[in-house]
Amino acid sequence: MQSVAIIKIIPIELPFLPTLADYVWDKLKENSPDLSDILLIFPSQRNKFYFRRYLLKASGKPGIIPPTMFTVKELSNLLFERLGEKKGKKLEELERNLILKYVVDSLKIEFWKDLDFLKFISVGDRLLSFFDELQKADIILDNIEELKEKLHFPQKYVENELVIIRRIFDEYRRVLQESGYTDTEYEYALIKKEFKAEMLEDFKYIFISGLLAPTRVESTIIKKILSNLPSELILHSKKEEIKDDLTTPFYNHNRLINSLGVSVNDVRVIGDQSSVIGKDQHPNEPIPHYRITPSFIATGRSLLPTIYNLQSAVHITKLKSQIQEVLYIKEILKKLISIYEPHRIAVVLADESLASPIKVAIEKAGYNCNLSMGLPFSRNLLYSFLSLLRDAVKKNFHYEEFFAFIRHPLLKNAKLNGEDVRPIIYALEKEMIGKNRIFFRFDDFRNEEYRPLVNIIKKFTDTITDNTSFSLYMKGIEELLSLLLSSNPEFLKSGILGIKEFLDETHKLSNLIIREDIFSTGMEKIDFILRVLKDETYSIEGNPFKGVQLIGVLEARNLDFDYVILPSMNEGVFPKRSEKDLFVPALLRKEVGLPYDKERENLFYYYFTQLVAGKKEIFISYVEKEDRDVYSRFVSFLCDKGIKIEESSLLFEKEKTEKKEPVPKDSALIKKLEKMKYSPSSLRIYRKCPYHFYLKYILEIGEPEKIVEEAGPIEWGNIIHKALQKFYSVDFPSHFTRDNLHSAERMLYFRMKETLREILGRPKASSLFDLDIYKGYIKRFLYEDLERFEEGYRIHCVEKKLDEYEIHIDGMKIKLKGKTDRIDILDGKYYIIDYKTGQSVDKKLYNVGEAFTEFQLPMYALIFSKKDFEDIGGLLYYYISKNRVGPEDIMEEGYIPAFRDEILIPTIRELIDPKTPWYRTNDESRCRTCAYKEFCGR
Repeated sequence: MQSVAIIKIIPIELPFLPTLADYVWDKLKENSPDLSDILLIFPSQRNKFYFRRYLLKASGKPGIIPPTMFTVKELSNLLFERLGEKKGKKLEELERNLILKYVVDSLKIEFWKDLDFLKFISVGDRLLSFFDELQKADIILDNIEELKEKLHFPQKYVENELVIIRRIFDEYRRVLQESGYTDTEYEYALIKKEFKAEMLEDFKYIFISGLLAPTRVESTIIKKILSNLPSELILHSKKEEIKDDLTTPFYNHNRLINSLGVSVNDVRVIGDQSSVIGKDQHPNEPIPHYRITPSFIATGRSLLPTIYNLQSAVHITKLKSQIQEVLYIKEILKKLISIYEPHRIAVVLADESLASPIKVAIEKAGYNCNLSMGLPFSRNLLYSFLSLLRDAVKKNFHYEEFFAFIRHPLLKNAKLNGEDVRPIIYALEKEMIGKNRIFFRFDDFRNEEYRPLVNIIKKFTDTITDNTSFSLYMKGIEELLSLLLSSNPEFLKSGILGIKEFLDETHKLSNLIIREDIFSTGMEKIDFILRVLKDETYSIEGNPFKGVQLIGVLEARNLDFDYVILPSMNEGVFPKRSEKDLFVPALLRKEVGLPYDKERENLFYYYFTQLVAGKKEIFISYVEKEDRDVYSRFVSFLCDKGIKIEESSLLFEKEKTEKKEPVPKDSALIKKLEKMKYSPSSLRIYRKCPYHFYLKYILEIGEPEKIVEEAGPIEWGNIIHKALQKFYSVDFPSHFTRDNLHSAERMLYFRMKETLREILGRPKASSLFDLDIYKGYIKRFLYEDLERFEEGYRIHCVEKKLDEYEIHIDGMKIKLKGKTDRIDILDGKYYIIDYKTGQSVDKKLYNVGEAFTEFQLPMYALIFSKKDFEDIGGLLYYYISKNRVGPEDIMEEGYIPAFRDEILIPTIRELIDPKTPWYRTNDESRCRTCAYKEFCGR
């Protein structure tokens, strides 16, 4: 080993890459201008890009030949080739997955009892990643199995699970060797065994920079380099905090230093610490002016006094949704960009799903934005298109999966032969819903209007179900995607992320040479392709010196910014959940020497520390909602230091006002309102929410229809209403007696079954089971009606459309209309009946008062009686439900006139008043089940 100063630390308070650039230049400027024989090793590509700029700045020269720079992965590839291996012989991840699939399929008979486990472990890169991790950690499966037996760890999934995994591993290695190829696991095994420091002697000096938690094999390589070559390891850390303690962020640095056989005491600190903001500052001394920033947002601003001797302005804000989070970031950036250089501002994303909406929001606000991160193909539009197509075909075009597929933006916005596809999709959906078609069938849509859409769906279906060779299959997929994109010229102009990368990936797949016996059907091929691509990512690299930097957590390692925005700081997002413990439980991983859950979480502690240390201002937000975990533990660290969590309120007030401004009424609209005919249901809607009335009756936006597979409460209500209408209008027009009660029971049950089939076509077994339950309710209903008939009541009419009735309000004639469920007659008096198949109606909803909404019964009585209220004998809710069967009369003396004068007339007067706009209800609980909530921004 060289001198003890081979490990150096740049204090966490200092920007790592600029300080490193100054240090490297001071050390090696004698070699200028050609530094190409100097090697720097970084954890990421982004570090290389930034460092090159900082080094040029440190040199003060117009140009130099920069050092050679590798990531750890690139160094591994270099060593692999220098050991005589050919890069072309090393398989890509997809090719490895194909071999793994072949191996797993070949072992299905041997492990037929554990087929579910075999399927589970072969999904995506889980098993291959596990094999690679073991090799990088220099651990073999036998060691894990022995320790598991010795310490009596229980099986996690199935008996002998590690035996199965080892069997797969051995067979995988055998097939790989027979094919003459190598992979990542083999690469690390070879480097571990054969690497010698002399292989890097062509470099005069080596800087290993900014690493955090290298694997055991990587640590061995580093140790050999440091022991035998002019080199040093430079970390971004805090010397006095480097401890064997998981509660400190520098635990992994302690592990690394110890693995190299160096004492922390022998580590040297470099960098000009006098430049650290806040260092040696007296507690009562004012904070430097450039640390005081305007209060940018409605939430308060707190100062963090002791994050590694720093004074940083820290904001923590609780938000209700990711939409609010995007608006929150937009609002912050609006203020920051007006004062500071945009490229010194970073939005660091723990949740990559926010990348696209934030990028769009920033660019729509007129600001430059540079996205630089690894994004999963699973969030790509082309991936989602293939996935939805696959799901629709698998489900035989069941309407739910089929509608989801044809509503995909790439299909919905397509143009075929110059014709928009969107109206064809709407027409097709409308026909399927209208005819209650559960499945899409090509033969059902032979009409010319559907031909362009049906033809392309047929082409897409034939492509993914084709049983041809894999290479031809992939060429078909490429043609499918090409056709799809050429049909979306506007989409191509928008520059949506990842399209080129996805096409490149599919093209690579088409060039693979694989065994043809791996897949038996086209659907197996598309399943495999989507499963593998789901775990793959593509990198976006932009200009780090132009625009706001939108960047991932790992890409942000070692980078320097003045202002950092950290959204989605929820537990489970930061730190991110890991699948590392799938095959070996955390405690066993710890015993065997694999990184375990606490150590992985400590990595995020370090990332967080590096992100907040040395920054002028930090904005942290998290989303508080039921489907999200609580805020991150690292937010609680800040709260422990006195930082308060604020709830955003004023920040979105402007947004809410813009979305929810009441809509005024013009003269043309008033004339329309005067001519309208008002039903009880329309006035009920107005009473609940005038804006709902405006959308439904003025703008005439229809409620979304749906295909019904199983009868729910609404459908059963319709079934009972229609069955009773036929029963009392055709079968027993006036009444039935005790003598023909059983005949009435059979007939009403028949009407129920008949109506069920009319609505559902072929009812599922569950609906027929429900029918038997409702049969009991109907029987009780008939006994209730029998008692009424024996008392002298007779059916006057059912489902009667009442004659229109005019009411005069402020000189205007307003027409009322209605259709009753049923009207009975007894001794010249009429009884208005409204069937209720759900819960009982709350009295406050039909009693005259502020909460009134139930217009049906009193309004039907008003229309039917033509002001002669003496003819009305009662207003009845007739319940037919699980909890209650029987009539309830709600009419009291003076009820109908009171309804007219205190409810009906004031409601209509407000409705037609030009000075009263269409306003939204203040009771947002009503919005939960409203079909129009998407239209009003709630």
